[in-house]
Amino acid sequence: MTITGTDQTDTARIWRDRGFRTYWTGYAVSALGDQVSALALPLVAVVAFDASAAEVSLLTALLWFPQFFSLFVGTWVDQHGRQQHLLIAADLGRCLGAAAVPTAYALGGLNLAVLYGCAIVLGSGSVLGGCSGQSFFVRLVPRTQYVEAHSLLSSTLSMAALLGPAAGGVLIQALSPADAVAVDAATFFVSAIAISQVRTRVPAAAPSTGDASYRRRLGEGVRYLFGHRYLRASLIASTAMNLGDFTARAVLILFATRDLQMSPGRIGLALSVGAVGGLTGALTAGRFAALIGTGPAMVIGGGLSVVPYAALAVLRGPTTGFVVLAGGAFVAAWAVLQFDINNNSVRATVTDDALRGRVAGAYSMINYGSRPIGALFGGFIATTIGTRAAFVVAGAFGILSVALMVRSPMSRVRSIETVAEGESWQR
Repeated sequence: MTITGTDQTDTARIWRDRGFRTYWTGYAVSALGDQVSALALPLVAVVAFDASAAEVSLLTALLWFPQFFSLFVGTWVDQHGRQQHLLIAADLGRCLGAAAVPTAYALGGLNLAVLYGCAIVLGSGSVLGGCSGQSFFVRLVPRTQYVEAHSLLSSTLSMAALLGPAAGGVLIQALSPADAVAVDAATFFVSAIAISQVRTRVPAAAPSTGDASYRRRLGEGVRYLFGHRYLRASLIASTAMNLGDFTARAVLILFATRDLQMSPGRIGLALSVGAVGGLTGALTAGRFAALIGTGPAMVIGGGLSVVPYAALAVLRGPTTGFVVLAGGAFVAAWAVLQFDINNNSVRATVTDDALRGRVAGAYSMINYGSRPIGALFGGFIATTIGTRAAFVVAGAFGILSVALMVRSPMSRVRSIETVAEGESWQR
C-alpha cells in the first residue's frame, strides 16, 4: 500500500460500497451540525450571558474534559465487542445533550450551567464514539483503502467546516444561538439511524475470553502506544498542536466579537472562507505526501496548523480582522489535514487490531486531553495578560510541534508502505 495520492479506482470502489455510503451519510450530516454548534455555543455564552474570557474558555474545556477518561473507555470498548452499538449509543446521547439547550431556552431556564452540562455530554459521546470508531472503521474499510477513506472523511469534515459556520451565522442571526444548537441535535439522530443500517464485511472480533484483569488490559494499551516509535512520535507532536490550537480557539469567538466588533454572520463567513483550506488540504494530502514524503508532510502540517494564530495578535478593526481571520484559518485548515490524514493512516496501519480500542483511548486521553488544558490556559492568559497574548503563545506551540517532529523517526517516513512492510517499531 502506498500514499502516492488518491487512486480513482479505489475511491470509486469505496463509493460503490453501500455500507460505506450509509456510514458516510450520517458522518457528513453530523459533521455539519457540529460546525453550527461550535459557533453557537460560545455565542450563547457571550451574547446571552455576557460571559468572561474565563467562562468561555471553561465551556470549551468542559467539551473536551471527558477525553481524560478515554483510556478507560477504550479498554472497556475492546472487551465489549459490539462497537457498532456503542457508536449508535454515543450519537443518541449527544442528540439528547444538544437538545437540552434549545429546550431550556424555550422554557426560560437556560443558563451557563446548562451550557456546561451540554458540553460535558457532547464530550462524553465523542469519547465513546472515538474509541469505538477505530474498530468499526477497519471492519468497514479494507486496508488498501485506508488513505482514500480517510481522505474522503477528511474532505467531508472540510466541507462541513466550509458550510457550517456560514450556515450557523445565518441561523443564529435569523433565530437565536440556542435554536441553532437544535440543528446539531437533529444531525446526531440522523447519524445514529445511518450507523444502525451499516453491515460490515468482516465479523467483529470476539471479546477476549482470557483471565487478564481490566488493569492489565489497560496497561497493555499504554505500553503498546508508548513502545511504538511512530505512535509515540505522532502523539507527542499532535499534543503540542492541540495545546496551541485550543489556547487560541478558546478565546477566538470572544476576541472576534468584542475586540474586532465582528457580527456572528461575519465571523461565520470568515471561518467558512478559511475552511476552503481544509477542503483543499483533504484533496491534496495524498499527492503532497507522495511528493515530499509522509513524515515531512506531517512536519509541515503540524507547524502551519497553529503558527498562523500569532497573526491575530496584531489585528485591529472588523475589516482587517475578517481578512486575516479567513486567511489564517485557510492556512491552518490546509495544514492540519496534511498532518491528520497521514497520521490517521499510519495509526490504522500499525495498531494491533486486538488493541485498537485501548490504544485509541490512550492516544485520545493524552492528545485530546490536552485540549481542555489548552483552553483553560488560553482563558488564563487572556484574563491575566490579554487576549492577544494567547495567540502569541499558540504560535509558539506550533513551533514546538515542528521541533518535536523533526527530531522523531516519524519525520523520516517516506510512505505508509514503509511502515506496512514490517519495519521495527519499538525503541
